Amino acid sequence: MTLLHEKGNFCLNASEKAVANREAIVEFQKYEILGAKALIMRKCMEDNGFEENPLWLNKNIEVIKAKVKDPSISEDVVMEDLKREAMYIFNNLDDQPLYWRSKEIK
Repeated sequence: MTLLHEKGNFCLNASEKAVANREAIVEFQKYEILGAKALIMRKCMEDNGFEENPLWLNKNIEVIKAKVKDPSISEDVVMEDLKREAMYIFNNLDDQPLYWRSKEIK
């Protein structure tokens, strides 16, 4: 198990516990819960030495542009959806850059 996998599982567990008692009654609350979970995941991963991988973003720019065919959907919405999927993947199965990388020492 890699450090990314170990810390990723730890942060995933923490983010799921943080929103476990929240219940969506109306549709927008579902998105609030998903947003809270993603925010906790990001903060936890940052606290554990990881950051968003610019290679992941560069690789997915074309995917984002291809998905924005409907003028009622913005690139930002598509990007956030992709990020929310990718941030929970900790092992590279298809030779694509992972969402997370170790923070560079400055």
